Amino acid sequence: MQRRWAPVVAGSALVVAGSSVAGLYSFRGDVPVVFVGFCLFVAGYFVARDGWAVLSPFEYALGGVESSVRTEHPLIRGGLGLVGIFGIAAGVTQFSLTVVDPSVAGAVRAGVYSVGGYAWTHVVIHQSLF
Repeated sequence: MQRRWAPVVAGSALVVAGSSVAGLYSFRGDVPVVFVGFCLFVAGYFVARDGWAVLSPFEYALGGVESSVRTEHPLIRGGLGLVGIFGIAAGVTQFSLTVVDPSVAGAVRAGVYSVGGYAWTHVVIHQSLF
């Protein structure tokens, strides 16, 4: 298999940009901007890994999946994935705010949002928790 470098470079640039936006704006408490940063990060990850086909939800179908949590339609999976990414964004933002102003309740919220969002997104993307 020949490796195409354009999607790797473009995807890596999105990963860097998205993670930078998410990291910087999380300390401001700006969850919507952190969410956009994480969306860029995830898009970049998939573009770098799988190429340009991931940008077309109809060309990028998950094949060979067997699970009780099966969501075939790529737009539905994408929408459900965004819910989880929002949870991750809320958790990372809460964690950053807890670093600035420590609190046990804030740390617990950060963990619940982050781990819950990650688990949700992992199930949606991979159709499996593990």
